Amino acid sequence: MAASRKPNFLIVLIDDLRFDELGICGHPYMKTPNIDRIGHEGAMFTAAFHTTPLCSPNRASILTGQYASRHGIIDNVARDAHSHRLPNYHVVLQKLGYETAHVGKWHMGNSGGPRPGYDHWVSFPGHGSIVNPVLNINGDERQHKGYITDLLNEHAVDFLKKKRGKPFALFFAHKAVHPDAYQAPDGQVSFKNGGYLPAPRHADLYKGEHFPRRPNAVAPSEVVKFHPAYFTRLAVAGLWQTASTLCPSGPMTKAP
Repeated sequence: MAASRKPNFLIVLIDDLRFDELGICGHPYMKTPNIDRIGHEGAMFTAAFHTTPLCSPNRASILTGQYASRHGIIDNVARDAHSHRLPNYHVVLQKLGYETAHVGKWHMGNSGGPRPGYDHWVSFPGHGSIVNPVLNINGDERQHKGYITDLLNEHAVDFLKKKRGKPFALFFAHKAVHPDAYQAPDGQVSFKNGGYLPAPRHADLYKGEHFPRRPNAVAPSEVVKFHPAYFTRLAVAGLWQTASTLCPSGPMTKAP
């Protein structure tokens, strides 16, 4: 009997996409026909949960199949060195004869350079940039002109169209719809670079629409009542007035 043909693997990851921001999930105006088609023709996991819904730990769990307590990427602190030692499933697939590729956001550490387990690598430092991003292509890091989603799509399609005599595994991690941001090595984030920018051709796609607030959404003033560490961090950072405004009767009654 002939040996079974090895399947190809294609994972597409969207950043910061809320679970209900899809047409197939009942959103009142979001247009996602291609994702909807995958859902209708494939399978939908309607009761899937993650123990650490935070950027870096979540990515590490997807790539390792492990909880954050085991793989060690427990927050968004720059753990560049540790990310080179992850028991990434692409390392295993390489040994099994697969051609592997990572295209897109890595963000387990701020370095955009190649990690073990990949024959082809396209990524960027940290959160990257939406317009004219710096891309690291197999170790060559420089700025590229264009919109990041379009650029990453081109690299992913080029890899898929490549003629090969072996199975492939592509991990395609979009930056969209995450806003531009700078993340310091200690995990602190600055959004001074602006919010999320759609491609010019989509600038007015949802003009006039009102984004519905989830009924379980909690106001910041309520959040800090149950997160004293966050409240204290604001105060220590010199944002005592902000902390006090958010929660006048919060976990601290006077500045530290």
